[in-house]
Amino acid sequence: MPAGTGLLMTGTEGATYVFPLTSGDATADVSGNKLVGVTKDTDLSTLTDGNSHYVYDNDVFRLQNTGTIAANKAYLSLPTSDTDKINVSLGGATGIEDIAADNEDRGTWYTLDGVKVNEKPTAKGLYIHNGKKVIVNK
Repeated sequence: MPAGTGLLMTGTEGATYVFPLTSGDATADVSGNKLVGVTKDTDLSTLTDGNSHYVYDNDVFRLQNTGTIAANKAYLSLPTSDTDKINVSLGGATGIEDIAADNEDRGTWYTLDGVKVNEKPTAKGLYIHNGKKVIVNK
């Protein structure tokens, strides 16, 4: 893998994995890789590529165009869109090939009394959604 290439690896917590180093001229073709690796702390607000930047957080890539990416981490750099979250399927993948925007509303809604609502509420009011208070004004 060429230096500076972003990688996303999955595994079992607590397990030990060994990645042997190789030498020679052979390198992987990473021309389609959308991940950008950083070797030093990088301020996202200083990037001038005109793209949106997504950082991996709790099994999804979330839009983050400000803040700092720590050294030896990676972020997705994609053409600017109005999507704030991206789901990536890692099942058997050797790289990130297909990316789909997730504009779907996920999570359970509750009234302040703790009553579960089957779908996103349409009635005005204050609700609990994903552990946060949400005001519905429609």
